[in-house]
Amino acid sequence: MAIEPATAKKKTKKPLIIGAIIAVVVLVLGALAWSWYASVASGSILQADDVTEVTRGDVTNAVSANGTVAAREEAVLSTRLTGPVSSVRVHVGDRVQAQQPLAVIDTTPEEQELAGQRATQRTELRSAQNQVADAQAELDRLYTAAANGETTAASARADEEGAAAAASGDIQTQIAAQERALARAQEDVSAAQESANLANAGLENSINAGTLSAPFEGVVTVLNAKEGSPVEGPVATVADDSTLEIRTTVNEADMPNLRPGNRVTFTSPSAPGKEFAGKVTGISPVAQQPEAAAGAGAGGDSAALAGQGGATKATFPVTIEVTGDTEGLHIGSTAKTKIVSAEQKHVPTVPLTAILSEGQRAFVLVAEPAGDNPDEDGYRVVKRPVTVGITSAFAAELKGTEVKPGEIVLPQARDHEGLVDQNVTIAGFEGRQQ
Repeated sequence: MAIEPATAKKKTKKPLIIGAIIAVVVLVLGALAWSWYASVASGSILQADDVTEVTRGDVTNAVSANGTVAAREEAVLSTRLTGPVSSVRVHVGDRVQAQQPLAVIDTTPEEQELAGQRATQRTELRSAQNQVADAQAELDRLYTAAANGETTAASARADEEGAAAAASGDIQTQIAAQERALARAQEDVSAAQESANLANAGLENSINAGTLSAPFEGVVTVLNAKEGSPVEGPVATVADDSTLEIRTTVNEADMPNLRPGNRVTFTSPSAPGKEFAGKVTGISPVAQQPEAAAGAGAGGDSAALAGQGGATKATFPVTIEVTGDTEGLHIGSTAKTKIVSAEQKHVPTVPLTAILSEGQRAFVLVAEPAGDNPDEDGYRVVKRPVTVGITSAFAAELKGTEVKPGEIVLPQARDHEGLVDQNVTIAGFEGRQQ
């Protein structure tokens, strides 16, 4: 009976010892966890969406502008004729071949005037030609007389030179004078013919202009002719749609970024879901009439730099040649263009909002591992200077080696600037390194 109390006492002490050991372990682990959390996080926890990795990608800077599809070459056919249109042979939108008649204008008055003028000219020309014949006949007579040994001959000419030559009594003198007379008569014929040609040219051109023909193959885009009605001025316009271009304008702030040869992509409602290609071929150095900023059709990555609150701003005409496929495009259709002013491929990039600009310098917020094991040691936010290359509406190129692909940055840098030089934890973050 004396042994039983000793055994019970030993059994009672053992659970107490185990409980004490467990309590000490829990206290130690709790202290260590609290120490780690306090030293690493200092109370700051970032979510996975608050960070991103520097990756390689393409960055494109583009100027956006709305324009109109047009033919690079077009011809406006006009007339000074006032007669009525006798026939119209095409319609707007018709495809025509080179030299195909489009419209005919009545030239009856011009034709009648030309017929009368030519009749008068024929009479005058016959008179001049008769004088040449008479002069030639007289010269032949004198040649015959000289060949027969005559030293003098009566002159058949009634003019002063002929009379003077006859009075000289020298047949050679008469021959020389007659040769000059023949030459003058021949010159009169040539002058009459030239005068007639000049006088007729204007009427002939008017008559020929009565038929308006396409100068090249293309599409009729304008037609102002109506049968039976007179027309004066522009009658029709033919556009060569084999080569198309986009005519647009850009804001003044975008001008320094543009160069002839810049690559262009664009879309048009006339070809849904299709993207076309082009290149800049012309940039006007002269601005169009300034227009209200709210109504301007141009815009781009620099649009925010333009005037605010409805202020006026200058816009500059830009011409874009359409290259490659043109199927689905129509003259007069609208086009939404992106003019690529600069682009880089497979370069380190960060979101544009990750860039902190301070004067001429740029920085990003980098989450550096605070120890060998970021899952346990957390991260420390540091502010690193960077060299920024080209930018797009959403991304920026990092040109230097200050920040490398795979490093973690804070994309909303301005919102987290207060975390610089602090330790943080990143909840739920799994590396997205590519």
